[in-house]
Amino acid sequence: MEKWNKNKGYTLVELIVIMAILAVVSVGSIVGVSLISSKPAQQAASKLKTVIQNDRTSALGKYKTELFVVGEDGGVKVTENFYTDGTTLNSSKDTKICDENVKVQVSDDNTSWDDVVDGYSLTVNFDRSSGAIKIPDHGDVYFKFTKAGKSYTVRIYHLTGKVELQ
Repeated sequence: MEKWNKNKGYTLVELIVIMAILAVVSVGSIVGVSLISSKPAQQAASKLKTVIQNDRTSALGKYKTELFVVGEDGGVKVTENFYTDGTTLNSSKDTKICDENVKVQVSDDNTSWDDVVDGYSLTVNFDRSSGAIKIPDHGDVYFKFTKAGKSYTVRIYHLTGKVELQ
C-alpha cells in the first residue's frame, strides 16, 4: 500500500528564503527609483557647469561674454550675451537649466542657502585676460540642485574662473 504525504504546506526554511529574496528585490528597486528620480538635479548641475565653462572659454578668446542666471517659471534659465567689441551685442542665447521639479539654492559660503525663486538674477562677467569670474558683491558662488533627497553642488571660484561639480 502506498503512503500519501498529506503535508501540502511550505516549510519554515522555504518561507524564510522567499522573504529574503523579496527583501533584496525590494531594496534594489527602491535604490533604482531614487537614482532615476534624482537624475534631473544631476543634469541641471552638469548643464550649468558646462554653460559657465563654455562662456569662460569664449571670454578668453574672441568674445566678451556676460551671463545671467535667472529664476523663471519655477525653474532656472541662463541667458548668455556675446559682445564682439565689448559693447556691441553679437548674439544672445537662452538655456533652460531646470524646471520647477528641481529645488535650486544659492550660497556665498556653502553654509547658508537661499532658494532661487522667480525674479532671482545673478550677473556673471569674465575677465578677458585671466578668465576670472566677476560677480558683483560675491566671492565664490555655490548653486545646489536637489531632487529626491539627492543634491549636486556647482561651485564657481571667482579668482580663477574654475567651475566644479561637487
